[in-house]
Amino acid sequence: MNEDSSDNSESDTYNDTLLDSFRYINGRRYHNDSEVSYSLPNDEDEANRLNFQHSLLKYAWQGNHSSPVQERLTKGKARVLDVGCGTGRWLLEMSRDYQDSTFIGLDISPMFPDPSETPSNVAFLQCNVNDGIPFPDNTFDFVFQRFFSKYVTAEQWEDVTREIVRVTKPGGWIEFFEDDIEYEEIDHFGLQTLNSIFAAIEAKKGNPHPTAIIPPILQTIPELSNINHKKVSIPIGKWGGKLGELMAKLHIQTFQNFALIMTSTLNISNEIHEDICEVVAQGFDINKVSSATHRWFAQKKIT
Repeated sequence: MNEDSSDNSESDTYNDTLLDSFRYINGRRYHNDSEVSYSLPNDEDEANRLNFQHSLLKYAWQGNHSSPVQERLTKGKARVLDVGCGTGRWLLEMSRDYQDSTFIGLDISPMFPDPSETPSNVAFLQCNVNDGIPFPDNTFDFVFQRFFSKYVTAEQWEDVTREIVRVTKPGGWIEFFEDDIEYEEIDHFGLQTLNSIFAAIEAKKGNPHPTAIIPPILQTIPELSNINHKKVSIPIGKWGGKLGELMAKLHIQTFQNFALIMTSTLNISNEIHEDICEVVAQGFDINKVSSATHRWFAQKKIT
């Protein structure tokens, strides 16, 4: 009888802890850390969006990374870290391509795949990397980060970048993937909408223009060499063919998931936010909008 009570108590404690990790707003689930500026949901709909995003970006770039690490990962016994791994889709694919290497994902939101679907060479850890990366110096051969710097201040991103360099082995590689919006021309409403999104991100202590801060920060880190940059512009809208249509679908989903940020910082209703989403969708073709995606990758010096 006492043993059963103890088991129930432990289960209740676990469930309470799990509930404390989340907050629910308008039917969507979010992380529950007020000190973190990341304000997108972390529920099943957002997981599906992230996986959809991954597939489109992999197709557009024709691969999961640009750093020259294939030989090292194929040889085996290499360690790879994904900072802000989300659902872990990038890690799962990489782990199957390089089965003799080890892959670890970090994220503040526990959206990780079920352990039964996780290969033995993959592990996930829930943590806030703004508090530091919980690994010793010179641990990883390759560290990857995608769409992270938009949700932290420039100062926080620089701190996280230096942490990434710290845990990377001499001779190892780091890679950052970010995006921005570009267009041939833009109407007044489109410009207003973009500026509203940027203002909402800044109000949440995020950085709406990550592609502007990454290069100078990388250049100031003395441990780095061989700094490279590649760019792929991906059309958004019917004007860009099938890929453009899929990218438009992705960006509308993303904008819809920004509802909490937009309504809370701009003091607009959910109904107005939905109306804006519809107009944004039309603007993709009118303004011939593209997603300018960037990869920066650099090697840690061997001393």
